[in-house]
Amino acid sequence: MLVADDNSEMRALLAEMFRPLVAECVEAENGEVALRQCTNGSFDLALLDVRMPVLDGIEAASRISAIDPHILIVMVTEYDDDEYRAAAHTAGAAGYFLKENLMQLQEFIRSRLR
Repeated sequence: MLVADDNSEMRALLAEMFRPLVAECVEAENGEVALRQCTNGSFDLALLDVRMPVLDGIEAASRISAIDPHILIVMVTEYDDDEYRAAAHTAGAAGYFLKENLMQLQEFIRSRLR
């Protein structure tokens, strides 16, 4: 699993939340680092923040999808915005979840990884 978020506490929280479900968790502080990680390795799941410095999560999702169309990309964000949501899905994201509702994200991931 790859977790990309510019907030180190959120990265740690997401990594800890899903550690029982995945063999390995790699963290990235922005979309550029996430993209680099995807070119160097293979992931089943990528959790991406929408707004990050250097390369945002939507552009990172688009580029990651081009590298590996089988990776499950899920956006995890503070922004409840229809434009971001549509852009994320166009970029290849399978889901769009708000950080305030991580239980819903956890249920989605559990069902998709089975």
